[in-house]
Amino acid sequence: MKKTLLFVSLLVIAVVFNAKSQIDFEGMLHDYQNGATLNGGFHSNNYQFVNYYDATWGSWSGFAYSKMTDATTSGWSNQYSAVTGSGYNGSSNYLVANVSPYNAGTYIKFDTASALNGFYVTNSTYAHNSMRDGDSFAKQFGSLTDANGDIDGTNGEDWFLLTIKGYNNGVFTDSVKFYLADYRFVNSADDYIVDTWTMVDLTALNTVDSITFSLSSSDIGAYGMNTPAYFCLDFINDENDVATDFEEFQFDYYNGSDLAGGFASGEGYFYNDYNEAWGSWSGFSYSRVTDNTTSGWINQYSAITGEGYDGSETYAISYGVSSMKFDPVACPEYLYVTNSTYAHNSMRDGDAYAKQFGSIYDANGDIDGTNGEDWLLLTIRGYNDGIYVDSINFYLADYRFADDNDDYIIDEWTQVSLSELFIVDSLTFTLTSSDNGAWGMNTPAYFCIDNIMSSHVNVNNVDNNISDVTIYPNPVTDILNIRNTDDSQIIISDLSGKVLYNKQSYNNIESIDFSNFNTGIYIVTVKTNDKVTTKKVVKR
Repeated sequence: MKKTLLFVSLLVIAVVFNAKSQIDFEGMLHDYQNGATLNGGFHSNNYQFVNYYDATWGSWSGFAYSKMTDATTSGWSNQYSAVTGSGYNGSSNYLVANVSPYNAGTYIKFDTASALNGFYVTNSTYAHNSMRDGDSFAKQFGSLTDANGDIDGTNGEDWFLLTIKGYNNGVFTDSVKFYLADYRFVNSADDYIVDTWTMVDLTALNTVDSITFSLSSSDIGAYGMNTPAYFCLDFINDENDVATDFEEFQFDYYNGSDLAGGFASGEGYFYNDYNEAWGSWSGFSYSRVTDNTTSGWINQYSAITGEGYDGSETYAISYGVSSMKFDPVACPEYLYVTNSTYAHNSMRDGDAYAKQFGSIYDANGDIDGTNGEDWLLLTIRGYNDGIYVDSINFYLADYRFADDNDDYIIDEWTQVSLSELFIVDSLTFTLTSSDNGAWGMNTPAYFCIDNIMSSHVNVNNVDNNISDVTIYPNPVTDILNIRNTDDSQIIISDLSGKVLYNKQSYNNIESIDFSNFNTGIYIVTVKTNDKVTTKKVVKR
């Protein structure tokens, strides 16, 4: 019988490297939350606060929460600060309201109808300084002229009024008025702009299940009120003297509680899975927590370095199996990793669930069979169009050295080269450890990453012929031949990404024994310095 060679044309990736890209997570955390990750509002105790966020313009209205302390800077750029520089009674957190006429109203909904004793309000720095000094859009209170210098007819008797209306089951109960500024006194020495936290008595509203807020001013123009429509609120006190002070809000990490499913930084997207029922998360979060001493799960959002790479503020934290994608496709060069404080201290000291690395005992005090030769391994796998490319291993801790002085737990930002992955559109990250129990790995499955560097690539598909890499036969039963493999790396993996064959070839033809491979589909990857070839091969 005449034998015929079947040459299988493969997809060769021709690559042009362009500018470099860096993912460093900076600028993602602030001392305020304006709704970018709030999904329409936020909750505190018995109250739901409405928020409107426009991602197209990066603008917001309704309520935001803040811990900004800038009581001096004028203008819109300082819209999240109270003129007091802190919350009520020196507390950290408070609310800022931007009362826009272009939304469905600024309001608070109650989980359970209740009567309120009152709350504290003050001016925002933005509104306060605008009324005190005037600006390009709004007049100086007490002046005879508007922002354009024209006489405005107020005779300087200016005012800024907050009106609070109560409702119960849709029925109006009453309203309360509070002047945030008033320049109508006979004695001008009595004129004022509120610059302290001031109690507003709300008992007149009786029992309510919602309250609304509106602002009005003596300074009106063609497009409505000129005075910045902002005020600040804190310390809501109900009829049972239950106080709501917003101190539970944090500004130093993001854990996916907005249920967005992930976040973007630079040209990377990082997946997050948040369980609302349990308040737990996995995948990636980002943080600027600086606590590198406190042990335990309560400190899960901090890096052992106490900061990002090279002294930067923000970094990402991974928990469990995590993944990210590049958009567009990229050639990753390196990233920096370190341990979380939680994992680092658990390995260093042991805890109720995980052993102390280097010990011959597990967390229960039983001999665990490791002889103290412990390790925590990070594996980074690269994929392109769903096809596994290669993997990188990096030990976050290793106690297997003959000389105990060489044993280590990573406690600084350390560069991990990703160049062997070549071209990928996604990465996955998994942790394994020598310390395992009935429920899996005992070592806390956390690590931190920062400063991911990659090169942009333009990928062109070239239909190559016999002069390029060819694989035959396909399907294969025993011997798989790969031609034109001189000075290339050959990798064979199954569909799960497990590498079954990895060899550097210096021959023009490589013959690989497939007889012991199980029946199924395998991915053959041939890498040279300037291109990658991949092909699905069927084993019969």
